[in-house]
Amino acid sequence: MARVKSRQLAADALAKVRDTGFLRRLPPQLQEEVLKEAQLIEFPAGAVSIYRDDSRRPALVVWGLIRNYLSWGEDRQLTLAYHRPGDLFEVLGAGGEVVSDGIQAVEASGVLNLDHGALDRLAKTRSELAMALADDLRDRLGLAYRALALQTFGTVRQRVAADLLERAAGSATLRIGEELDVTAQQLADATGSVREVVGRILKQLRLEGVLRTESNHVVVLDPVALRREAGTD
Repeated sequence: MARVKSRQLAADALAKVRDTGFLRRLPPQLQEEVLKEAQLIEFPAGAVSIYRDDSRRPALVVWGLIRNYLSWGEDRQLTLAYHRPGDLFEVLGAGGEVVSDGIQAVEASGVLNLDHGALDRLAKTRSELAMALADDLRDRLGLAYRALALQTFGTVRQRVAADLLERAAGSATLRIGEELDVTAQQLADATGSVREVVGRILKQLRLEGVLRTESNHVVVLDPVALRREAGTD
């Protein structure tokens, strides 16, 4: 991860996030106060940050795709949500050494790290911000509960299909022939499974004509069938 030094890049990034996602809920003056002292950080594709404490780290996605996940032990993970430009996300460490909270840049990404202390103080005096934060937290908890429910009650096949849909920015926009840059190992990491199991599932879906697998990516051939596999149809 690298701190972005270009003033022009920082200015362009701020302009982009003002009209999308979380900030769109706030009046312009309040947006400026929220973004005061924000630091723009660039993550190369694949970069990972794991947090093992209880510190709050609110941030806004400016470009790219960020995966927020739980990890267990040395090699088990579960994706809680994918965050896109304009989204507010917040790492809430679970504490201890067994369960931790992390983020990964699925593709080259930029985020604005916010001052959580200043954000809390501002929310105590500005009801619009307090309500926006509460609404956003509700939405993010909903995504996390859905991921945990799917992990508990769904099959690995369902989880793989659901993850592919999330990577494609939601089932409503998925197109025939859409290519997703993801490997069997990355899907295994995202769904709390292992590469061998996910590899067998991808083979089954390929034989059924749902998708085609190529080097380091998946091509969707039947979006309707994929949505059905994920239980969203």
